[in-house]
Amino acid sequence: MLTSASVLRLIHDLVREHNCTSVYFDAGSNIGVQIRKLYQPDWYASHADLALKTAMPVLHKHFEGPLRKAQARMMRLQDEAFGPTPRCHVCSVGFEPNPAHQPRLQQVQRALRAAGAGVLVVHAGLASSDGILSLQGVGARGHGADMTQTGAALSHHNNAMPATSARPSVATVDFATVLLGVRALLGHGKKIVMKMDIETEEFKLFPHLISRSALCELDVVYVEWHPKVCGKKAHKVGPKALCNRSRHLRAHSRLLYDLHQTVHAAAEEDCHTALHDLDDEYHATDGAPWPSGTFQCGF
Repeated sequence: MLTSASVLRLIHDLVREHNCTSVYFDAGSNIGVQIRKLYQPDWYASHADLALKTAMPVLHKHFEGPLRKAQARMMRLQDEAFGPTPRCHVCSVGFEPNPAHQPRLQQVQRALRAAGAGVLVVHAGLASSDGILSLQGVGARGHGADMTQTGAALSHHNNAMPATSARPSVATVDFATVLLGVRALLGHGKKIVMKMDIETEEFKLFPHLISRSALCELDVVYVEWHPKVCGKKAHKVGPKALCNRSRHLRAHSRLLYDLHQTVHAAAEEDCHTALHDLDDEYHATDGAPWPSGTFQCGF
């Protein structure tokens, strides 16, 4: 079974093999587009998201501009963190618990490694401990015919129930342990950047990183927040209103405030973690050609 210790060994080997001086964590890799954008930004910046236009023309008409802006902002931040391509000095480590994405992610890992990039994709979710959790929402579709199962999330309830294809059991790793180990491996002064799109798990993971004094080992975090939304049959009022939207939005606001207060207070002790609320979904279904020939790291 995967553990934080075994993942750290894999990252250690990756960093040594590729002589990496920086690490990019892609938490919630989906089909690996953000990892590809790190090494192939020019292609994604210069091509329209044709899958979005074909599958959802109304959505494309009204939201292509904001989606492009989000992608451009992400790319600017990546330039600031890692410099221009080629980014041979950056090792990318993706985490994705959804088993439906694993064949594609292994293809991403093979193709980018063949082109010289240090890429590792781990079939696990990030949590506050090593273990096993259920994954709910597997089989859900996104906004296009090729959009692969967005929104699958770790579940902390009813994990004693037998696993099913719609609710598989998946490994989780203690990300604080992984992060602290990677910082020890790289040393201080080397960049560790993270994209976090983990479907509400951020509300548990951030406090855990703070409690383990690990958050400030990250130089930059791009996070998509997911305040929970009630289903039609969920309790909206009363003592059982655990999915009350306003309650979760208030919790979201308090957590954001606490996070920023923690980071800003720690800045006096050399903590310079930059938090960015950012969701880049442009080219979510990919479409970029695989690198070929002898290109190395930036293609």
